[in-house]
Amino acid sequence: MPDAWEIAHGFDPQNPDADLDSDGDGFTNGAEYLTGTDPADASSRLALEAHDSPDGIQLEFLARAGRSYTILGRDLLNGADWQRLAEVDPQAGDHLVETLDGSGGTAGSRYYRLVTPRLP
Repeated sequence: MPDAWEIAHGFDPQNPDADLDSDGDGFTNGAEYLTGTDPADASSRLALEAHDSPDGIQLEFLARAGRSYTILGRDLLNGADWQRLAEVDPQAGDHLVETLDGSGGTAGSRYYRLVTPRLP
């Protein structure tokens, strides 16, 4: 993590704290840096939500300013290849991303992964 980011969030750049979870939200400080979330606020986290809709599965998440993302999906937890469902380019500000997975599954029968930065 860059020293400037650590100082801005109240960390000591000389103290190895990237693997700590300062706000107890399940994300390390290093992951909070990578996702653009606030390491001092447990409600500030990267979360992909999936909801059944008439046309498939509606996926949504709050994209952070300056970050790119890839949304992946698959039918099986293990052994199946991840399929690219959407690419999200960086924007100037935080914004809600909504996309539809029309693969025919339901939210309880598909697995999703949200990756940042965007996969090559």
